[in-house]
Formats: sequence, C-alpha cells, structure tokens
Amino acid sequence: MRKKRGNYSVQRNLKSSVEPEEILLDANLLKQNAPDDEHLERSKYELPIHSRKISILAYVALLIFVVFLGKIYFLQKNQGARFEKMVQSQSARIEYAPAVRGIVYDEAMTPLISNIESFDLAWMPGQKTLSPEQMEQAKNMISKAVLLSSEELLQLDRAIMGGGKTPVIIKEHLSNEEIIFFKTNQETVPEVKLVSRTGRKYVSGEPLAHILGYVGRASEPEMEADPSLVFSDILGKSGVEQYYDAVLRGQRGFIRQQVNAKGELQPFREVSAPVNGKNIVLTVHRELQESAYRLIKEAADRAGTGMAASLVALDPNNGNIIAMASYPSYDNNIFSTRTNTSEIQNLFVDKKKPSLNRAIAGRYPPGSTIKPLISIAALEEGVVTEHTIIDDTRGALVIQNVYNPQKPFTFNDWKAHGFINLRRAIAESCDVYFYIVGGGFGSIRGLGIETMDRYLGYFGLGTKTGIDIFGENAGLLPTVEWKQKTFGQDWFIGDTYHASIGQGDVLATPLQIASAISAVANGGTLYAPRIASKIVDEAGNMVNTVDKKVTRKISSSEKNMTVVREGMRQAVTAGSARALASLPFAVAGKTGTAQFANNTKTHAWFVAFAPYENPTIALAVLIEGGGEGSTTAIPVAGNFLKAFFEQEKDQI
Repeated sequence: MRKKRGNYSVQRNLKSSVEPEEILLDANLLKQNAPDDEHLERSKYELPIHSRKISILAYVALLIFVVFLGKIYFLQKNQGARFEKMVQSQSARIEYAPAVRGIVYDEAMTPLISNIESFDLAWMPGQKTLSPEQMEQAKNMISKAVLLSSEELLQLDRAIMGGGKTPVIIKEHLSNEEIIFFKTNQETVPEVKLVSRTGRKYVSGEPLAHILGYVGRASEPEMEADPSLVFSDILGKSGVEQYYDAVLRGQRGFIRQQVNAKGELQPFREVSAPVNGKNIVLTVHRELQESAYRLIKEAADRAGTGMAASLVALDPNNGNIIAMASYPSYDNNIFSTRTNTSEIQNLFVDKKKPSLNRAIAGRYPPGSTIKPLISIAALEEGVVTEHTIIDDTRGALVIQNVYNPQKPFTFNDWKAHGFINLRRAIAESCDVYFYIVGGGFGSIRGLGIETMDRYLGYFGLGTKTGIDIFGENAGLLPTVEWKQKTFGQDWFIGDTYHASIGQGDVLATPLQIASAISAVANGGTLYAPRIASKIVDEAGNMVNTVDKKVTRKISSSEKNMTVVREGMRQAVTAGSARALASLPFAVAGKTGTAQFANNTKTHAWFVAFAPYENPTIALAVLIEGGGEGSTTAIPVAGNFLKAFFEQEKDQI
C-alpha cells in the first residue's frame, strides 16, 4: 500500500506499525498539536531497515574487530620485547655489566686473542627531561673533551637534541686522558657515562685476521632483529668471533634500580652477575698459519703489484683446517683501538679487497686441478679404463666444422704429449686427453656436462662446504639450463671441452678444491671442513666438542681411486711437479694453470697431499695472475709442506 504525504511517497508493507523510536515525525503535523492517535499515526514516516544492511554492518564490525585483534597480536608477538624494554626504561635505571668475552686458542693452546679493558662514552638518559640549557651544557662538555668525527657529532645531536631518551654510544675506545676527564666531571652531566667493554687484542694481526675476525658494538639493525640485545653488547662481526659469538660472548649482568616519576632513584635494586664466555680451541696452528700467510704474500708480490693469493691446508682424515691464509689481509686490531674511522672505511672500499677471505669466498676457474676428479668420473662411468690410450701427437684436438669445413674448431694443448694413458695424462696435465674424456671424440663417447657436473658435485663443487665461518661462496657448475637462462645461448660441445679442463664457466673456491683433493687422498670421504675443535671453560676443562662431519661417501671403487692417486704421484716423480721429488716425504700433486681476463692472464694452482701412502695433509695453493702453477704455486706448497712435517717431527 502506498500513500502520498505532501511531496513524499511512503511505502507501507509491514504488518504492524513501527515504534516511535524507529520513525521520523513530520514536524508540520506535530505543530498542529493533534490530540488523537490517528493524527499522530499520520505523522509517522516509516524507514524500514533491511536485513541485508544489518548483515553488512555486522560483517564490517567483525572485520574491524579482527583487524584490531590481529594488530594487537602482531605487536605482542613481534614488538612485545621492545615495548617491554621501553616501559622498563621509563620506570627503571639499568646499568649493564659486560661479561668477559671468551678467548680463542690455536691447536697447541696458544692464545690468539687477549682481552683488554676499554671504555666508551655513552649517553645514558634518565627519567628527567633536560632543558635546552642542560642539553647545550652536555654537548659542550663532550665536545670539549673528545675529538668527534662528523658521524659521531651526528650521533651526539640525535641523542641530546632529539629528546635524549635513547642510550647511544658517542665515542669508542677513549684515551686515558679522556677517561680521567669524564670521571672527574661525572656529576656535571649525569647522563654522560663511561661504559666498560672487553676490548680485543689479536696477537698475529694480518695472518689470522680472516680466521679470527673482529668484534663491534651491536648495531641498530642487529638490535631490531634480536630484541634481547642492548646498545652496549659487543658482538662478533666476522670470522670465528662471529660464528661462535654465542659461545664467546657469555651473558651480560645488570643492576636495575627503580626510578620514580620525578626521576629519583629508589632503594630497590635488582642485581644479576655476568656469566663469562667460554673459550674456543681451533684446529689451526699459529706458526703454520703465519708461515702460510708469509709464503703466499711473497709469491703474490713476486707475481706483480696488486696480485692476491690463498692457501688452504687440511687434514684429509677429519676435515680439520691446518692453515687457511688469504692475501691481502688487514690488521683486525684496528677495530679495537682508537683508530680514525676513515682507516676502517678505507678497508672496505680498497680495490684490492683485503677484507675478502679469498680462501672461502674467492671464485676462480680451477683449471687442471679438477682433472683427478674428472678421471674418477670417467673410470666409474666406463668412458675410459686405466689402459685407454689417446693420441695427442698434434698437441691439439681438431673438430670438424660442419658449417665451414675449411675452418675446423681447434682446442689446443699446452704441448704435444704423443700417445698417452690416463696416469700420464694426469701426471703431465694433458688437455687433449681430458677434452675427449669430457666431451667425447671418435669412438670415445665422453662424459657430457650433466655427468661431469654430477661427479664434481659429489666432490663438493657447486655447493658450500659447510665450514664453520660465515661468508662462504658456493662456486659454480655450469649447466645447459644455466647458460640459456644467463646468456640466452645454447650449450655447445666446446663448452663441455672447456669445462672438462676446469675452464669456461666452472668456478670454485680454494677451500672447495682442497676439500675435494682430500677426498681423493682418503679414498672417497668428503668431510665438512672445520676450524674449531672444542669448547673449554676458563680452567681449560672440556665443555663441548666440534665433531667431525661426513658430508658424503663418494661411491668410487678403491681401484679407480688408486689409479688416480698413482697419476698424481707420477706428477711429482716424473711429471709437471717434479720440483717436489726431492722432498724427504712422498708427495702426490697436480698443477693447474687457469685462464681468465679473456684468456690473457692465468691463475697459478697447485694441489697436493702427503705422505702419499698415508696422507695427513692435503692442500690447495692459488696465486692470482701468477702464471704457471708449476713455477709459482709449487714452491709455496713445497715450503709449506716442509714446515708442516718439521712441526710434526718436533711434536713427536
């Protein structure tokens, strides 16, 4: 039923009249003061509320409730600790007592680090809000006592002029004069505090810098990622200091004292004593590490200005790192002394990259050092036998060009080797033999890139070794799919030939190569390299061990492993590594000369293990841009092996 009331049309489709609170009244009719109910009924305008609208309103309300509930949960779960710290900071004054950081020892229990007392200058706000005059007084006092860099001045302005409610380290490693000044003037500006820290003194500097690393204050991103950290915490930033930080750091102590609304300290105090960190014992021997660093530095310097080098030596029976040196290096003591910040900044922008640990992060074409691994793959897959003879009388592999027969493809060897078997091919580093083993030629089908990659992967190439130091690089094993995705190009037989001699796009770290050769030396067990062996307390008592870890058992027959090891031994007795034949212990080795920079330069490689019959050491030496492995890398390896066995003799 529809009625007209003035200019309005009212739809009546309800069985009963709505109540007064559910209507709007016509003001004009009400003014008539109609006494009867009928007149009042005529003044009603019905506004029915549809059930759909009620449902929508309910859903919206529910959605808002869920959003607020989710926000509360998010803040509680992700920011709860942070808000708790903020509340505590407003109601309590907390002074932290740093734990004594653990020491790192070498394999012979010689300390490689010592702790030194150091003080930093910090802004430690109280409950009271400082007046502009007090803020200026604090700033003037600090600026008068210490020379601040532009970055430190910015930190000071943030702390003081920005409200001064957040603890901030203003200056690290104060001098004795600065310490005396602030102790004398402590009452002038109570918010300025001397904060004690455990400084570090690294005994060897450059030779051990990449292994030990360095420490520093917890950064803002680190504190955001881990709400349990506070501004005064000292963390490991690289090397063993970083990897074993939780062990070395210990647990800070604190004194918490309540503060009232006026900022006045209350009698209640809560005290927690610090728990000192544990000590780490490494597998590295300090003297051997220093010897390794000196040898590669001298070799790199001889190779030319700007050259770099690396040496990795490990025990093939358990994966223990004996030495791991990278050159150029840096003095990690600069992070623990009053050094101009520009010196630290220069370290990370230096084009020579002294902060890069080349042993674990440098990626290089491995060259002929992977020929023993390719040999094992070829024997296991039946591509060749130990007696297979290949013709290298031309000193090159010539492949017919089906598109232009007048211009065949030529893959050169470094010399003509004549008719040669597998052992001699390893000993003399015959490229043609491995071109054919890898890519096939004539009646020999070749491994192909997929099978080569699979076997190189068995030996740890293309993946991280799992060493207990951060920053390791996985290297690269190129595939058909990788080349298409990276360069938009097809894979050609020439790519396989190059990969079979460790050239082309194959990349590996010195640690990966040393680890792979260890597996050859021990008969097929690939260990995860480790640089720490155990954890001890302050009294030297064992707390925990860092156990050896087997990464893979390589399924190769002992016979095939023996053939390859014999080829590496012949490299020393009659092949490319004859310079080591006069050593008083039997060495097996393999040279490598890897092209780079558009084939205009070569890296010098050498890998070895000794003693031949019962290996206790395997190593890889790399001299960047060093030319021939036989002339540049072998002398480094020989001298290091002599130092190693002389030390072993002294320990008996």
